[in-house]
Amino acid sequence: MSLNSPPITELTVESGTFKLLNEWLAKWFDGGMHALPLQAPAMAWPKVNRAFGQGPAVQPLDDLDNGTDAEIRVVTLPRAELAASNDTSLYRGKLITNYVVLNFWVSAKKPGEGQSEHLAQLIAERLKALLTNPDARYELSERGICHVQPQGPPQPLPNADYARRLVICNVQLNYYLQ
Repeated sequence: MSLNSPPITELTVESGTFKLLNEWLAKWFDGGMHALPLQAPAMAWPKVNRAFGQGPAVQPLDDLDNGTDAEIRVVTLPRAELAASNDTSLYRGKLITNYVVLNFWVSAKKPGEGQSEHLAQLIAERLKALLTNPDARYELSERGICHVQPQGPPQPLPNADYARRLVICNVQLNYYLQ
């Protein structure tokens, strides 16, 4: 399971990050059976829609034709630290590091009492497990999404239409400027 998207560059910091995360999330949240690296046994992973940037969850969220009842929306926000620039001997040019916060908004709407809450919590917990597992996110770090650090447990958020959870991560985006 390797990623096909190219590494982040100075011209694709945001779009490249979203493209890599989209491909990475699609590998895991596809409705199939997967085991986290170094953990067993394999377990069923829900199929989810993926969206990027600010905005409401795509409606209808419970798309029975597509087999999805949930969405993971990724929003990038800058952190207070300034971008770092380091000379490196491995590549020509400078290694640039952007410090960002990735907010993963998990939204779920499933028929049945309590099913939406259960699905949102399940997706958020599996997402956090992926983000904290260095082997699971190795491919991301090879392409510039490094030092992913989830901030606490998934946070439930009130919403009248569907169940929501928020998984917050501090991240470094590394790319070379030539």
